[in-house]
Amino acid sequence: MLRFYSLFSIKSVIGLFAAMLALSACNDAAEPVAQPSAPVLEVVSPEPEHHSTSSSEFAARLPLDAPVIMAATEANGPPFEFLDKQGKIIGFDIDIIHAIASDQGIRVNVINTKWDTIFVGLDGNEYDIVFGGMGTTPERQAKYVLTDSYVESPSRIVVLEDSPIKQLSDLNGKNIGVTLGYDATADLKEHKITATQQESDSIYAQVKDLVSGKTDAMIADGLVAAYHINHIPDQKFRFIDFANVTIPNVVMASHNKELVEKLNAGLANIKANGTYDVIYTKWFGESAKK
Repeated sequence: MLRFYSLFSIKSVIGLFAAMLALSACNDAAEPVAQPSAPVLEVVSPEPEHHSTSSSEFAARLPLDAPVIMAATEANGPPFEFLDKQGKIIGFDIDIIHAIASDQGIRVNVINTKWDTIFVGLDGNEYDIVFGGMGTTPERQAKYVLTDSYVESPSRIVVLEDSPIKQLSDLNGKNIGVTLGYDATADLKEHKITATQQESDSIYAQVKDLVSGKTDAMIADGLVAAYHINHIPDQKFRFIDFANVTIPNVVMASHNKELVEKLNAGLANIKANGTYDVIYTKWFGESAKK
């Protein structure tokens, strides 16, 4: 059974809080502060000017008395779920879960929580569903009800478009960027590649090293890399398939098979009507599909 929550009391509190903030701003006119210059490779928020695929737009299509489900995620994994400058939870997963639920006439209240407590909340019926980097495992399949996979992201090689590296064998003797803590030796050896590895503390830093010429190529999660390079102007990249094994990402519910069936139906519908592709391209760009 889906839960119902009143939206009117929440709106009243939000309206009062907004009015207080506006009054405070009028009484406290501060001198403008000079902003530091933007970094060379600034990653721009991918929120488009129109919000035809945003979570708020999907929610706006529903009646106020639509059933509401409580969904939990940890919003620190861009581009899938993270906080924008205003503290709003955005990301590919956020748009997808709202699109799926909206197709089924359901509102979603997304709660940002810690990963180490997310399953405790699900087990205690605090949340109806959890999502965000939720891969399928035998243990999870035995304990929870899982939806169909809504995205998969294999590791890929990224190079600049004009790079002489055209295939995996061209990586021999090259300097390859990897994320801190990831040793690609075994994976490279499987493809009979001998190369130098250079660690970076994030995929964004890997992209910076690639553009600056510190590395010849990089190995990274394909969709996270696509998100970053899709928002770097005046620079084009190419992908080379590297790992064929992927872990499907799913939405998990505790015992509510009826809800999961609705979510699966919604996922199938948004894939059929093109909504899924629009959201996918919004966050990852056309290059991620190749």
